Amino acid sequence: MVFCFSFGRHSKSLDLNRKVCGVCRGRFELIINTANGGTASAPQKKPNAFALFVKEHYKTERKEKMKHQEVMQALSQKFKEAKLQGDVKNN
Repeated sequence: MVFCFSFGRHSKSLDLNRKVCGVCRGRFELIINTANGGTASAPQKKPNAFALFVKEHYKTERKEKMKHQEVMQALSQKFKEAKLQGDVKNN
């Protein structure tokens, strides 16, 4: 296997099955750099307290023909009340 060029990318957005090198018409090969403690995928962020609250209560709060904005406003108000009562833990 001979490499003629190397491309640095922040994501794996290049379709390796469809795209070819413009110079040599060879197939691209994905090489994941794990040197210096790098990882193959980005670490997942832990969701905050509000995101967890929304995930838990969205389906029960949503009524028929209700807009997403209205649901989120209602959930925001309920989260505020729950936080004041101490029912919600902060991360």
